[in-house]
Amino acid sequence: MTPYHRLLLRALVFAAIMAALPYDAAADNPRDAELAALGHQARLWTELDRPERALASYTALLQRAPQDSAAWLARARLFARQGEHASAAADFERALALDASDAEAWYQLSLARYELGQRAAAIEALEAALQRAPAHAAAWGQLGVLQLQARAFDAAIESLDTALKLDPHDGDALRNRGSAWLHKRDFARAVADLDAAIRLNPQDATAHGNRGIAFTRQAEFTRAIADFDAALQLQPDNAVLHFNRGVAFEARGDWAPALASYDAALRLQPGLTPAQQRRDAAVRQLHQRKRAG
Repeated sequence: MTPYHRLLLRALVFAAIMAALPYDAAADNPRDAELAALGHQARLWTELDRPERALASYTALLQRAPQDSAAWLARARLFARQGEHASAAADFERALALDASDAEAWYQLSLARYELGQRAAAIEALEAALQRAPAHAAAWGQLGVLQLQARAFDAAIESLDTALKLDPHDGDALRNRGSAWLHKRDFARAVADLDAAIRLNPQDATAHGNRGIAFTRQAEFTRAIADFDAALQLQPDNAVLHFNRGVAFEARGDWAPALASYDAALRLQPGLTPAQQRRDAAVRQLHQRKRAG
């Protein structure tokens, strides 16, 4: 019997038992029995990967027991899994109004707010999480992401340093710290972090792309092109990667592949003005060489 069928059997058996019991025989307190049944039902539907049924059960439970912080949290996580971030944030807030001590709930709230574009509110939630759990590595990593996006590069590096002290194998934190070093034009440190990130996850297209930029800035054009090629194997429709590959070819003096890269970027993103400008320059260079040749 598969795990799915075992869980389904559990759900059917539980439903049959509850249906067979006289209502007042289910427990000393019939209301408690009803709440327990709804909670059990919601958890089973969650395990069976039936989020719509689980959400309905948690909603019924919360209508009867609005002070159940665990149910608010459970429904919030289901909403987050479904991509319903506004509903998730509202439920996390309800849960935290009942019990503000849960660091993980504050962290999850920050993720929902981040998805909603509420960066300041996301940072507030992360700070609340870290006040309650200073060793929450993922929270430090997410704080670093938000600081990086705000171009607060020194603060981002400090947060990501803390995340990596707590979890040295966090490839995302290494990639993000590498991005911060890249923005600060410390290309050697950027490459070191991105090397480590790629060792942990060779399929990280962003890490390959950022290391390609760092190599380009270090005039290591062949290594840069190899990184852009690796990134494009993973994300062939990424116009910016094609553009950056063209820049590396251009810097190496290879105008024909540079032109091909700019053309690819413009097919994917026709409004990419820097690619159009560099394409025009590449065409002029190739015409001049043809006339001179």
